[in-house]
Amino acid sequence: MDQFALSYEYLIRRVYQCGRYGVAGANADEYRRLERTHNYLKNNKSKVKSEDIFKYGFECGQITAYIRGAIEKFRNDFFQNLSNEEKIKIDEILVTLIDGKLDVIQKSITDAEKIMLDHNLKP
Repeated sequence: MDQFALSYEYLIRRVYQCGRYGVAGANADEYRRLERTHNYLKNNKSKVKSEDIFKYGFECGQITAYIRGAIEKFRNDFFQNLSNEEKIKIDEILVTLIDGKLDVIQKSITDAEKIMLDHNLKP
């Protein structure tokens, strides 16, 4: 799972061209917190409280907002260089992020990262 934490951090840093902590959300620890909460809910179903579910939802929303902001900035900054297929794929990523669950977030990171790397965008 740590693969996604680092991919998440690099996605944010790639778009904003900053170091760790350069912008809000630009560190893997934010994502790891979401993973820990997800694993706790998954492995302790009988002990889960409503506060735990709220915490998971909040963390999903926070990570989703950081990813959405980065992808929208990338789309705006590189709009002229993107193919129509890439523009459509970016729009699809943004739409699926509305769901905001961990598996959707992970797929969004992977898909967005591929497009960004195709444009040689490095952190």
